[in-house]
Amino acid sequence: MIVSKTIVMKWSNKIKTYYVNKGYIFTHRGDDFNVNIEDLQEGSNKPINIICDYCGKSISKPYYEIKGQRAKTESYKDCCKECAPTKQKESMIQRYGVAVASQVPEFLEKIKAGERITFSIVEEEFIKAGYELLSTSKEYQNGHTPLNYICPNHRSEGIKTMSYNNLLKGKTCKSCSNDKRSKDKRFSGDFIYSEFINKGYEPLFKPEDYINSTQELKYICPIHRDEGVKHITYSNLASGHGCHSCFADRNSGEKSYRWDPKLTDEERIMKRSYTEYYAWRKDTFERDNYICQCCGQRGGILNAHHLVNYSQDIEGRLNLDNSVTLCREEHILFHKTYGYQNNTKEQYEEFKLTQQLNIVPTQEAI
Repeated sequence: MIVSKTIVMKWSNKIKTYYVNKGYIFTHRGDDFNVNIEDLQEGSNKPINIICDYCGKSISKPYYEIKGQRAKTESYKDCCKECAPTKQKESMIQRYGVAVASQVPEFLEKIKAGERITFSIVEEEFIKAGYELLSTSKEYQNGHTPLNYICPNHRSEGIKTMSYNNLLKGKTCKSCSNDKRSKDKRFSGDFIYSEFINKGYEPLFKPEDYINSTQELKYICPIHRDEGVKHITYSNLASGHGCHSCFADRNSGEKSYRWDPKLTDEERIMKRSYTEYYAWRKDTFERDNYICQCCGQRGGILNAHHLVNYSQDIEGRLNLDNSVTLCREEHILFHKTYGYQNNTKEQYEEFKLTQQLNIVPTQEAI
């Protein structure tokens, strides 16, 4: 029995039309308003207080659950979890005249129609599907029994299992299913080749060489032909990536979102915020293969270190002979040891040697 008569709701755009059509007056979004229980939407998950019609216990259930349970049975009584079997028996008696489903004639016919399939039929179905069944009749009990088999297309994956019922439902070897899905979604080599051309690039691969979207494909950017062969996966190309130099051209200088028109050229140089400096930094990393020249770390957070200070050697600021790649930790340690002024190539050589020997030089030793 439902105890609650009304429930408090909040106005929202999602429910506004429904309740206005029911005669409720809309005020403002987020305002509270009272709704009669019988006016709730059938799928509402609002908790409703009820009393079990069998044991008298007071409980709370979502409204959609109460509606669903009433629709499934002949009895419109409400019950708690413990009294559910009693309600089920009562409903069976009202509908079929018996308390147990297996005593209903139409159910008995369905049970007989689904009698146990013989193992020879099961074996025949696995062969039709192209699988080598390993399980024997001794292991087979019914259609739900997991049976061992080998898929000839994926023999290296060893023994797999599947029930006869699942086989009848059309289920297959997972790897076969993945292969089919991949084949259905896979782009053709001709399509990938044309995509590179549409982007303005010259593909250096043949359409038949294409395997999948994670494969590194060679191409040349006509605008930066002097940079030679570049590589990119189709997945990255489709995501909007491409030639790094073209990206730099589109986003450097005044085109950059970080461009500050208030800065003078001299201020930009002192702040190292100009295209030539970025190119020097990138060239340094590429020359050193993105490896810290002291500790050997590859990748991570790297710094391009000036052997002679940026502020001192004005002519050599963008000279690659005046640069070396260091990881952030080694770069910080170098300047903590030797300071930020009057740095020399000799200091770097000494620092590198001591780091390789795992000896950090002290200020007294300098």
